[in-house]
Amino acid sequence: MGDQDPSRPSRVPRLPRSARRWLLVVTGLLVVAGLVGLFAVKPAAPLAARTPAPPVAPGQSPCTTSPTGADADRMAHTLGSVPAGAASVWLCNTNDLGPPVPSDALTARVDELAAIINSLPELPADASCTAELGPHFALLFYFPDGSRTVVAGQLDGCRVIAGRRGAQQVIDTYLAWLLDQRRSAPAPQPSITAALTRPHP
Repeated sequence: MGDQDPSRPSRVPRLPRSARRWLLVVTGLLVVAGLVGLFAVKPAAPLAARTPAPPVAPGQSPCTTSPTGADADRMAHTLGSVPAGAASVWLCNTNDLGPPVPSDALTARVDELAAIINSLPELPADASCTAELGPHFALLFYFPDGSRTVVAGQLDGCRVIAGRRGAQQVIDTYLAWLLDQRRSAPAPQPSITAALTRPHP
């Protein structure tokens, strides 16, 4: 009577009700966590990729190699940071709106400008932006080894730059420092050759 029929499967002991409840809760949390990890939006890679600068024809501005259109728009909304160590930075127009861009590069306080960009707050995914159309731009950071990093921004909507809010502040700072740089530059000296070849009355 005490012997159990080996052909009959043994009964698995049931867990207490409280234990079963906790098991269901833990299982549900693990499933939810797995789904969140599967569908979570991963942050964009930082703009630390320093790519070889494309060649520029003699007499042309590096802005001829600047991204435009959809490429510039995507870059403006891509969260990233600017690496330190650049030697110069050019301001380029990417949508042909706004005033002409300067014909010279900023070569002073370049790392400070990069730090300002990197410290701006990230643009929230649910940010509400205005619908006017204004200038879009790119900043081309050139490094001594011949590489560069491109940062795009927009002076309309949420004033976004590198996925951050604050493009107007960056442009205002850039232009102010460029003016300071021009003022501190030594005055051009008159050409001796031109003076010697100038016709006399």
